Amino acid sequence: MGGQILELESERLIRIGKEQGMELGRAQGMELGREQGMGQISDLNAWLVKQGRTDELFLSFNDRELQQKLLQEMKEAEARVGLSGM
Repeated sequence: MGGQILELESERLIRIGKEQGMELGRAQGMELGREQGMGQISDLNAWLVKQGRTDELFLSFNDRELQQKLLQEMKEAEARVGLSGM
C-alpha cells in the first residue's frame, strides 16, 4: 500500500513539473516572439527612413496589413542585394 501511495505522489509531482515547465516554456516563447517582432518593426522603420519613405512609415503605424506588405518588400529587397553582392 505504501508503495502505491509513493507511486501516485511521484506521478502527481511529475505532472506538476511538466505543467510548470510547459507554462515557463510558453512564457519564454511569447517573450522571444515579442522581441523578434519588435526587432523586425524597428528594422522596417529604419529601412523605410533610409529609403525616404516616411509617408509609408507613418501609415504603417496603425496598419498591420501594410506592415506585413512592407516587411515582405524589405526582405525581398535585402535578398536581391544579398544575391547581387555575391
